[in-house]
Amino acid sequence: MIGPSYNELKRRMTHINQIGDSVSVIECALKVHKALEPGLLESTYQSCLALELEEAGLKIIREGALHVVYKYVHLQQAYRINQWVKRKVILENQSSVAL
Repeated sequence: MIGPSYNELKRRMTHINQIGDSVSVIECALKVHKALEPGLLESTYQSCLALELEEAGLKIIREGALHVVYKYVHLQQAYRINQWVKRKVILENQSSVAL
């Protein structure tokens, strides 16, 4: 066979798309970081970041639940996710008084 297989090309394209999504998330976070001063509530940064992510064309889930399975047992406690981008990137927002 000459060149990569279809499955290999598909795997590579998926990887490239995931890298692009990660770069977009970082760019959006930097926009919010540069625009807002320190000291605001975490929910303010979270709302602004959600707006930036949506404007960038990224589908997000806010305050979603990620269910945990351990050794085939579904644990009652769900992990609360601040923002979940395309069901691939999990964002946990934090704020501080100053850097």
